[in-house]
Amino acid sequence: MRVLVTGATGLIGREVGKFLVQNGHEVRVLSRDPKKAKLPFPCEVRAWAGGEREIEPSLLEGIEGIIHLSVDTIGGGGGQALARSASRERRPRPGEGQERTGGRGAARAEPRD
Repeated sequence: MRVLVTGATGLIGREVGKFLVQNGHEVRVLSRDPKKAKLPFPCEVRAWAGGEREIEPSLLEGIEGIIHLSVDTIGGGGGQALARSASRERRPRPGEGQERTGGRGAARAEPRD
């Protein structure tokens, strides 16, 4: 599977990237500064400034999954731009009228107040 990862230069993102590669996945990383993105796993690194502008469709080309770990900085809005680009239709949030059953750690989703 080809997976896009934002925030891959961070503490959690590095581990997620290593895990994906070790398990046979191809990883594309979006970074504010690809030249400085020294990652401990083989991947394709592409530039993405985040912010309020939408992501270029070419950055999503061939991607089968997205792991969004990028953190918005004060005044930033990278997370919102990626979410708008990746999916045009609203999907239910976990717990919105859904129930998880079975398996280890199963929990019933309760409505928010």
